[in-house]
Amino acid sequence: MRRCARPIVATEFHLPATRPIAGRLIAGAALFGIGWGLPGLCPGPAIASLGVAPIPALIFCAGMAVGFGLYRLVPATSSTRKGSRDGLQAAR
Repeated sequence: MRRCARPIVATEFHLPATRPIAGRLIAGAALFGIGWGLPGLCPGPAIASLGVAPIPALIFCAGMAVGFGLYRLVPATSSTRKGSRDGLQAAR
């Protein structure tokens, strides 16, 4: 496959800066995988499963809501949340 020398609708490629893999990233990825792997659900299908298997899906959705809340409580480095917001703004 042929690689493009430049983007079609821009003058240059804008690539994100690379960051080293940190312990927080590994811990977060492990929790993420365990949270999806143990129940065998991911967020979208879990909400849809509320109509089919309400008890397991409700437990998963409650845990997911707790995880959302804990994320807000855990102090983050300035680059952790700033980077995620920048990525969202760049996508808009």
